[in-house]
Amino acid sequence: MEQKDYILREIEKIGVMLRYLLGKMMPAKSVEETNNITEEINNELFENIGYDISSLLNISKNEFNEIFKYNKGFNLENIELLAEFLYNVSIKDINKSKVVLQKSLELFEYVNKTGKTFSIERETKIDEIKNELQLYINKPDD
Repeated sequence: MEQKDYILREIEKIGVMLRYLLGKMMPAKSVEETNNITEEINNELFENIGYDISSLLNISKNEFNEIFKYNKGFNLENIELLAEFLYNVSIKDINKSKVVLQKSLELFEYVNKTGKTFSIERETKIDEIKNELQLYINKPDD
């Protein structure tokens, strides 16, 4: 029973942290403010899940099962929150936008594949991300 309580606390802790970080990203208005928030977000992520944004982007789709099984704080809801968080990062960080969008898409698809519930919101977000990624493919190089 103690192990189950620990896992539930970890899941709740990750969920609260991800919701906090999502809210933190929205108000940034300047590049400097965005950079400060990004640094704070990276520190929070690393302290709580052992990964910063760059290391999250380097996780391959094949490693998701192992990573999320190892980190007890990730249930499907938190993985979807992480995907939403990365989607919002892609909006704020133009330099990494395509890579971050791709990882967000992979996480949303992982939740679809692994989970047993259908979400029209998730499907809509997946379509939206795919459309945005398609714009990158069709965009001429500068």
